Parts: sequence; C-alpha cells; structure tokens
Amino acid sequence: MDISRDDPGYKYVVENIGSLQGVRDYLWYWVVDMLLSIWHNYRIVLLFSAFLLAIKLCLVYLLNRKNAVAVSFFYCAVFWQLHDLTQLRVSSAVLFFILYLYYEY
Repeated sequence: MDISRDDPGYKYVVENIGSLQGVRDYLWYWVVDMLLSIWHNYRIVLLFSAFLLAIKLCLVYLLNRKNAVAVSFFYCAVFWQLHDLTQLRVSSAVLFFILYLYYEY
C-alpha cells in the first residue's frame, strides 16, 4: 500500500466521492462509495484491489495447472506492475475476462 503513483489519486477520489459521482465511470464510483460505507479510508480501495488480484491468481492457476509457475511469473512480471498496481479499474475488468475464459474453458 502507498507505493503506487496513483495512490494519491485514489485518496482524492475517496475524499471527494460526493462531487465525483455521476461524472463518469458510474460503476466504479458506486463500488468505491459502497466500500467507503464499510471503512472510510482510501486504503479500502487498495484492499479491494488485493482481493480481486487474489481471485485472478487463483483463476490463472486453475486455467493452467501444468505451467502455473511460468504463467504466474509472466503475469507478475508483465501484467501486475502495469495494471494491478496502478490501474485498478482495468484490473477489475480483466478479472471478469479471466472469469469468462475460465467458464468457457
């Protein structure tokens, strides 16, 4: 936590959630608002992101058990730093795509 360049932006969203709702990304701001009803601290968004990452890594393992270590290494080396660490909305969208692949597979 607090290691990403985008963390101050998430802190700003949490502090100004009332004025930002309805601007764009309706679902994202609704999720953040629901999370803030649990704990009014911007770190709740980061904890939620960590939960989504855990689900994604479990799905990656289930999709490719034979090469789970190689796939996990590739995921952490390429994707995690680019999306999971900074772009939480993209990371959430990718989770739904991986879920789709899992159920189609």
